[in-house]
Amino acid sequence: MRITTGNGDQGLTFAGGTYVEKSSGAVHALGWLDEALARLYHARLVAPEEENHFQVIESAVKAVMQHIGIAAPVAESAAGFWLDEMQATIAKADAIPGDWLRPVTEYGARLDLLRCAIRHAERYSQPAVTQSDIRVLLNRLSDYVFALTVLHEVGDGEET
Repeated sequence: MRITTGNGDQGLTFAGGTYVEKSSGAVHALGWLDEALARLYHARLVAPEEENHFQVIESAVKAVMQHIGIAAPVAESAAGFWLDEMQATIAKADAIPGDWLRPVTEYGARLDLLRCAIRHAERYSQPAVTQSDIRVLLNRLSDYVFALTVLHEVGDGEET
């Protein structure tokens, strides 16, 4: 398996079937989405019982990466499914009264780092994301992770 091309670094990387500048928003967004996946896998280590939520997050992140990286459209029905799943959890967190400021558990802190990486990806991806449903998905994904963090830290009286 080759790790490098051996051509040196010309400030370009191969993405979407062509070479693009490493300083482009799309490449930054892909980097932050890769960071988000690493943080997701890290959070999975301390809370394997939350696998259903991890699968939603992982699928959504990979769909956005695919859209940015190779400009392949993601089926609207798939984006809609993830949005529906996320919205129910977001609504549960919205119903908790009061303000929530910061995580106090290791799992909550890991989720918060994951949310930050997704937010960075969202900001860098704006010019590269051409499908409006993918932009909405990326925005809701960070809301979803925030809601999971709140529900874990504050609790909702139910399993999440």
